[in-house]
Amino acid sequence: MKKSLVLVAGVVLSFLSASVWGAIVFHEVARGEGSADIRVTFVDETGAGLARYRVDDNLGASLAAGALECPPLYTTDVISVPLERFPVVAHSAECGAEGPGDADDPASFTSHEPFDIRAILPVDPEENPCSEPSTTWEDGDSPCAHGSAGLAGIIAEIEDLCEERTAIRADMLDHQTQMTAYNAATAVLALAFFVVAIISANAPWPFNLILAIVAVALLLAALVTGSLAAYHTQEAERAERALDAIDERIAEAQERYRDALERAVQACCGRLPPGVAIEPPECP
Repeated sequence: MKKSLVLVAGVVLSFLSASVWGAIVFHEVARGEGSADIRVTFVDETGAGLARYRVDDNLGASLAAGALECPPLYTTDVISVPLERFPVVAHSAECGAEGPGDADDPASFTSHEPFDIRAILPVDPEENPCSEPSTTWEDGDSPCAHGSAGLAGIIAEIEDLCEERTAIRADMLDHQTQMTAYNAATAVLALAFFVVAIISANAPWPFNLILAIVAVALLLAALVTGSLAAYHTQEAERAERALDAIDERIAEAQERYRDALERAVQACCGRLPPGVAIEPPECP
């Protein structure tokens, strides 16, 4: 019971001591006399990866900076910042941005987010899960573990939807193949009917009767294949609508994954949960 209460308190205080600004996560690790320890996590949302980062104080002096080799996510080491040097501003640039940029010039970065810890209540280190070793706040009862479990649930949902999508797409392609075949058969039978009918009209008895019977048989066959072509056309259109619908569900689940990832990074003290990919699964 005591552990649960401490966990709940840790969750609440963790959110009080962390701020998420789009693709940048600020997290307070600890607070001392006149200073605060923070981590900053940069998350690339372009798919190109992160080229470099920088964290400045309120005078523009660099507190942390570096070049990166295009990872999708990067977390700084703990940065100790005197309170009078807040607000801090974090900057990042993605790989492939135009020009190499000047790492000493904040204007060369593509993302800029401020953070003022002075507006946030200090957290008791004993109740702040981020002051504990990562093996503690990644265990089965921690907010980080719950965030990882939530992401795993969305991954399983997307994988199930992808399997359903594969089956629907195979069904659609099968109906389209049969539709094409029956349409072609109908065209051939219809042409043969007209040819035989014309010949029958000019043939002498009893050949005209025989040819007329053949023409009727060809017409009936064309009607059957035409009906089958119409059926497979309708089924192909139905499968195509179902495919569009499931694509929308997959896209919605992928968006939920990205939202849940941002919350999980916050719950994991500004770090990517263990064993979790930054991008949601894609259907083959």
